[in-house]
Amino acid sequence: MAFIPQTFSAAGSQITVTDTATSLKSLIKTADTALSDGLFDNVNYIILQAEDGDIRYSSTITPTTTVGQQLLQGQTVQLNANPSLLKLIRDGGANVKVNVEIALNY
Repeated sequence: MAFIPQTFSAAGSQITVTDTATSLKSLIKTADTALSDGLFDNVNYIILQAEDGDIRYSSTITPTTTVGQQLLQGQTVQLNANPSLLKLIRDGGANVKVNVEIALNY
């Protein structure tokens, strides 16, 4: 079994997290509308890095500004999660840029 890091366009590798809890898949597809839905099958891991603010995330509940795992500005987290179920929300007053990398399991 090989793990292949997925390369997005420059637009798709940086998402904008807003004040609405939104799935990672939707955020990536908003940033890069040319991506195929099939890209998100067989995801093995996801790496998120909060660039200019704090976010909260969860794949089991809908995160809010006070509920969910917190990722502080400048921090990086590696997750094993389904991009359709993993939801993110900003944890402050301004939208947050988040760098994204995923690896596919083939």
